Amino acid sequence: MTLGQILGGGGGFPPIKTIRYGTVTVNAASASGTDTFAAVDMSNTMTFLLGISHTTGSAADAFGLLELISTTQVRVTRNSTTGTMTAGYLLIEFYPGVIRSVTRSVIILTGVATNTAALTNVDINKTFVTQLGALNNDTTSADAARWMVRLTLTSVFVLTATKGTATGNAQVSYEVVEFY
Repeated sequence: MTLGQILGGGGGFPPIKTIRYGTVTVNAASASGTDTFAAVDMSNTMTFLLGISHTTGSAADAFGLLELISTTQVRVTRNSTTGTMTAGYLLIEFYPGVIRSVTRSVIILTGVATNTAALTNVDINKTFVTQLGALNNDTTSADAARWMVRLTLTSVFVLTATKGTATGNAQVSYEVVEFY
């Protein structure tokens, strides 16, 4: 499927059912926050993190994970509780018959620089991976090698998360979407 077909080109009806933008605020003294919206079909919805801002604090306050946790809610989680964090997100819900499968989860890197998640057999040529944020339990270091996590679809069965060092315990939220 081409981008033009996804966006409704080629003479067919647009396969996009709804597009929703929103924000999640994590207030000071809280480690997570949620936003509620009209229900979507999770098996036909893609999630995108549009960025995070925060008022004050350390890297632990500025990094967070976005997760689509139900048909009506997204959640942002962080490791610290200083200052206020706001994350922007985008949901694109497609009509049935566009998305073949969606896998959402978190990869945890405890004292390692690389870890993997097992996937069902996906067609790499029709699969889209989004990183929905990362965090680390290290509240004292701003070392980017501990905080920045890269995702790679390494095979039809494996998604690999990699950071620059084995120091610290990082988490990365992801979504793997396979199209028909």
